[in-house]
Amino acid sequence: MSNYKILFPFISYGIALLFQLRILNLLKKTKFDYYQTHIIFYFPLFLMGMLNTDRSALKTVNFQVIIGTILLSSFITFLFNLLDTKNVTVCVSQLDNKNFLYRILLIIYYVISEELFFRVYILTELSFIGNYYSIMITSILFVFLHIFSSRSNLRYKWYSYAAQLIMSIIWCALMVYTENIIYSIISHLIFNFSLFYELYVLKKYNKDCSGNFFNDYE
Repeated sequence: MSNYKILFPFISYGIALLFQLRILNLLKKTKFDYYQTHIIFYFPLFLMGMLNTDRSALKTVNFQVIIGTILLSSFITFLFNLLDTKNVTVCVSQLDNKNFLYRILLIIYYVISEELFFRVYILTELSFIGNYYSIMITSILFVFLHIFSSRSNLRYKWYSYAAQLIMSIIWCALMVYTENIIYSIISHLIFNFSLFYELYVLKKYNKDCSGNFFNDYE
């Protein structure tokens, strides 16, 4: 085992983080529309995840495990949604049917990009240090990406980061013990779609979006 092997995922992570930190100001000056901007913003995660994913991460799915994943994820998401979020500030724009569909497709793109990059690439590359450490390091990196990318109009509370950390640990564990990325993607989609439902259907945090650029929970 090369002593430098552990550096590869961190270098890739650094490249993705640096890209997001630097590209934001550049994209604001371009004529890209909202959706093109978001696709470009997440492209490094998607690309590096795809390049480092093989078919072993897409094994035959087990229907019972899918049902269990859906039930567990729904229950945990429900518990998180019970937290007091009245003072959370989120930019939420009004959506017509076309843009509503586009936002849903963007959520799927975000989730697949993050799962391929973190739960397949990073987690797999760190697996030689043991499941516990690889899961914890991957989850911490996942949260740090949301903290340092400076792309969110959501003013996170401490429990927002705690929720991200806990969910990431669950998604990593699903990947480690099932060896199939489908389950963590399903769980991640449930989590993100529940937030999307609150923002755009229930309009729980509906506020003026003028001048704002990104919303981390879209």
